[in-house]
Amino acid sequence: MPQTVSQAGLSRVWGWFALLVLAASSAYFLDFQGRDLTRHILSWRSDRGIAFNDNAAVGLEKPVAADTAYAVWMVSRNAYTLVNHPGRLFDAEHCAPARRTMTLGEPVITMGILAIPFYLANGDPIVTYNLTQWALWTLTGWAVFLLVASWTAVPAAGLAAGLMYVFHPAWAADISHPTIADMTWTVFALYFAERWLACGRWRDAFGLALSIVLQFAASFYPLIAAVFFGAPVAVWLLAREGLRRVSALQVVFVALLVTAGVAIVYGPYLATRDEAETLRRSVQMYATWSSFLPGGANFPGWLILGLAGVALVAGKRRTIPAIGGDPRWSLLVGALLVALATTGGSGAVAQDPSTGWTFPPNIYALASSVLPGLDSVRNIMKLEIGLHLALCILAGFGVAALLRLVSERWRSAISFLIVACIAVATIQPIELGFPRRFRWGPVPMRPSRDVILFFAALERRGNRGPVLEVPMGWEFTGSNITRLLASAWHRRRTSHCYASYIPPELRRTLDLSKELHDPRTILTLGRLGFTTIVVHERLDGPLRTMLEHTTRWQPHLLRLLFATHTLAAYELGAAFLPKDAAAEN
Repeated sequence: MPQTVSQAGLSRVWGWFALLVLAASSAYFLDFQGRDLTRHILSWRSDRGIAFNDNAAVGLEKPVAADTAYAVWMVSRNAYTLVNHPGRLFDAEHCAPARRTMTLGEPVITMGILAIPFYLANGDPIVTYNLTQWALWTLTGWAVFLLVASWTAVPAAGLAAGLMYVFHPAWAADISHPTIADMTWTVFALYFAERWLACGRWRDAFGLALSIVLQFAASFYPLIAAVFFGAPVAVWLLAREGLRRVSALQVVFVALLVTAGVAIVYGPYLATRDEAETLRRSVQMYATWSSFLPGGANFPGWLILGLAGVALVAGKRRTIPAIGGDPRWSLLVGALLVALATTGGSGAVAQDPSTGWTFPPNIYALASSVLPGLDSVRNIMKLEIGLHLALCILAGFGVAALLRLVSERWRSAISFLIVACIAVATIQPIELGFPRRFRWGPVPMRPSRDVILFFAALERRGNRGPVLEVPMGWEFTGSNITRLLASAWHRRRTSHCYASYIPPELRRTLDLSKELHDPRTILTLGRLGFTTIVVHERLDGPLRTMLEHTTRWQPHLLRLLFATHTLAAYELGAAFLPKDAAAEN
């Protein structure tokens, strides 16, 4: 009988204990005890701070803070849409009147799925995001725990690996982009793949297929890292077990489910690329080789490197006796492939994606010439998370090897001691005198209460449909990001656009927003689908004065629907005139 995943060391008690430790550690790390989860989001902060008013971030000093607001909106928006209008998933509310506007950035679908229970429980976008981020951190550490504990038959090694992975700067530092390091589902895929190939169970086949689809739907960066990291491990798994114990029906089921998931997620992205040459980069950013050295931004740390080294020099019997074969060397090859992809071979920071052969080879550029879409990614340096994952798994193997040197009598006590020491070394609680490692903290992100109530008043008056929010300016570079956040409450399409790519339609809308004095502009906006113009100005602002003039002299084109001291909503004629009268105009 072939050796399969051992459950001897993976007791139910250890599983729940690991989940509890990771959940509590994540809540501490994310500062749940020190901030208002209905108002504050963790985001990057500069030494000079960020300018805020009483309710919302208005002068975001760095684009990364705007990225945080975008993540909050997208996570809560996807949770709401998947529950209520799944057919509209890719027709996101921003960047109107462009179509398939979700394809202008990361999909964030997986995190939206994870957010659904929190959205259903409270309905508040800020609370939903905070709890979803906590759940993602907890689940990520637990996935690494499951994989390492099942392969080594040493639960303490799995928990140590989970702690080293999720509280390391490679995962934790980029707090404003929670999906950019989300290789959680690759870990689950490895866990289920090994079990499926060894035992041929349907539940493992389903878990494998679902994990792969969720990884595709999470973010481009971890998906690409997963390909380079996972290819050698997949080859090792197939070489070890083959498909002897799985049925042909299971293989077809996994293939069909993955194919359908990939088509649903990436079909709209490819369609957007084909319609307009939008989703392409002229320059891509890579990591330098020196960044992986001590003191560099991508240095794994001596603890992880030391334990990974123990795993490589220790025999298989001491590290991973619970599975057949030896995955250590395939993990190492995967780590090296990720390092080559992350640096572009040469280690030059900026490289043209069309660069030809170099030595060491730019394997990312070579892959881009074959697979469509890889040239859409800008910061290739973010693929480093795949290297970190491989090293943390090997470090977990190293912990298992060390614990097997301890006598059975003392092993349990030493296991808890090692886990405690690694938890302190990785989390570095400031209460114990450790310096604060990350330049982020709680930032108020909730839109103004007046804005939320304003759109609620429009809804009560029956006013719906796409909104042109002016003045626009070049707001798709990051200013007034709270307009996008507000759409998580009012759920209407808006001209506000913040995305990785800017659709060509938005530039035309920007030009139109500067010609609102012209009646032909009002008619054009109506033909583009806009029903309402919302002006973010005080009573005596120039735009409100100009539009008030239009409502008096051409009421068939525009009428004032509702106004406050800082906001005014004007309904376009096509929205309130009978269809035949609107056609005449």
